[in-house]
Amino acid sequence: WRPVTAAETEPTYLIKSKFSQELLPDTLRMIKDITSEVGDYMSINACGGISSAEDVRAALTAKANSVQLYTALIYKGPGLVRTIRNHLLELSKNPI
Repeated sequence: WRPVTAAETEPTYLIKSKFSQELLPDTLRMIKDITSEVGDYMSINACGGISSAEDVRAALTAKANSVQLYTALIYKGPGLVRTIRNHLLELSKNPI
Protein backbone atom coordinates (compact mmCIF):
# COMPACT_ATOMS: atom_id res chain seq x y z
CA TRP A 1 0.00 0.00 0.00
CA ARG A 2 1.10 3.55 -0.75
CA PRO A 3 -0.59 6.95 -0.67
CA VAL A 4 -2.26 8.07 -3.89
CA THR A 5 -0.61 11.07 -5.53
CA ALA A 6 -2.59 14.08 -6.74
CA ALA A 7 -1.76 13.19 -10.36
CA GLU A 8 -3.33 9.76 -9.87
CA THR A 9 -6.67 11.32 -9.02
CA GLU A 10 -6.89 13.22 -12.31
CA PRO A 11 -9.49 11.73 -14.70
CA THR A 12 -6.98 11.48 -17.57
CA TYR A 13 -4.58 9.47 -15.42
CA LEU A 14 -7.35 7.18 -14.28
CA ILE A 15 -8.55 6.55 -17.82
CA LYS A 16 -5.11 5.94 -19.33
CA SER A 17 -3.47 4.14 -16.45
CA LYS A 18 -5.78 2.58 -13.91
CA PHE A 19 -8.06 0.68 -16.23
CA SER A 20 -6.53 0.75 -19.68
CA GLN A 21 -2.95 -0.17 -18.93
CA GLU A 22 -3.21 -2.01 -15.65
CA LEU A 23 -6.51 -3.86 -15.49
CA LEU A 24 -7.03 -5.09 -19.04
CA PRO A 25 -4.04 -7.47 -19.15
CA ASP A 26 -5.21 -9.05 -15.88
CA THR A 27 -8.77 -9.29 -17.21
CA LEU A 28 -7.60 -11.04 -20.38
CA ARG A 29 -5.41 -13.43 -18.37
CA MET A 30 -8.29 -14.29 -16.04
CA ILE A 31 -10.60 -14.96 -19.00
CA LYS A 32 -8.07 -17.40 -20.44
CA ASP A 33 -7.45 -19.04 -17.06
CA ILE A 34 -11.14 -19.52 -16.34
CA THR A 35 -11.85 -20.76 -19.86
CA SER A 36 -9.06 -23.32 -19.58
CA GLU A 37 -10.61 -24.61 -16.35
CA VAL A 38 -14.32 -24.61 -17.20
CA GLY A 39 -14.42 -24.57 -21.00
CA ASP A 40 -17.83 -23.57 -22.34
CA TYR A 41 -19.58 -24.66 -19.14
CA MET A 42 -20.13 -21.11 -17.93
CA SER A 43 -20.45 -17.68 -19.50
CA ILE A 44 -17.68 -15.19 -18.83
CA ASN A 45 -18.32 -11.46 -18.54
CA ALA A 46 -15.17 -9.39 -19.06
CA CYS A 47 -14.96 -6.37 -16.81
CA GLY A 48 -11.97 -4.33 -15.83
CA GLY A 49 -10.06 -2.24 -18.32
CA ILE A 50 -12.62 -2.29 -21.12
CA SER A 51 -12.59 1.18 -22.66
CA SER A 52 -12.39 0.79 -26.45
CA ALA A 53 -13.45 -1.38 -29.35
CA GLU A 54 -9.98 -2.93 -29.36
CA ASP A 55 -10.43 -3.89 -25.70
CA VAL A 56 -13.82 -5.44 -26.46
CA ARG A 57 -12.35 -7.37 -29.36
CA ALA A 58 -9.44 -8.59 -27.21
CA ALA A 59 -11.84 -9.80 -24.50
CA LEU A 60 -14.08 -11.59 -26.99
CA THR A 61 -11.04 -13.12 -28.69
CA ALA A 62 -9.92 -14.37 -25.27
CA LYS A 63 -13.32 -16.16 -25.15
CA ALA A 64 -15.39 -13.80 -23.00
CA ASN A 65 -19.10 -14.03 -23.81
CA SER A 66 -19.84 -10.44 -22.90
CA VAL A 67 -18.12 -7.27 -21.75
CA GLN A 68 -18.98 -4.65 -19.18
CA LEU A 69 -18.16 -0.95 -19.12
CA TYR A 70 -17.99 0.94 -15.89
CA THR A 71 -15.16 3.38 -15.23
CA ALA A 72 -14.71 4.24 -18.90
CA LEU A 73 -18.43 4.92 -19.14
CA ILE A 74 -18.26 7.23 -16.13
CA TYR A 75 -15.33 9.25 -17.48
CA LYS A 76 -16.11 9.19 -21.20
CA GLY A 77 -19.90 9.38 -20.96
CA PRO A 78 -22.74 7.40 -22.55
CA GLY A 79 -21.58 8.26 -26.07
CA LEU A 80 -18.77 5.77 -25.49
CA VAL A 81 -21.17 2.90 -26.17
CA ARG A 82 -21.99 4.23 -29.65
CA THR A 83 -18.32 4.97 -30.33
CA ILE A 84 -17.32 1.42 -29.40
CA ARG A 85 -20.19 -0.07 -31.43
CA ASN A 86 -19.26 1.95 -34.52
CA HIS A 87 -15.61 1.06 -34.20
CA LEU A 88 -16.48 -2.62 -33.75
CA LEU A 89 -18.47 -2.46 -36.96
CA GLU A 90 -15.41 -1.06 -38.71
CA LEU A 91 -13.18 -3.71 -37.17
CA SER A 92 -15.58 -6.45 -38.27
CA LYS A 93 -14.79 -5.51 -41.86
CA ASN A 94 -11.23 -6.62 -41.11
CA PRO A 95 -11.59 -9.93 -39.24
CA ILE A 96 -8.85 -11.14 -36.93
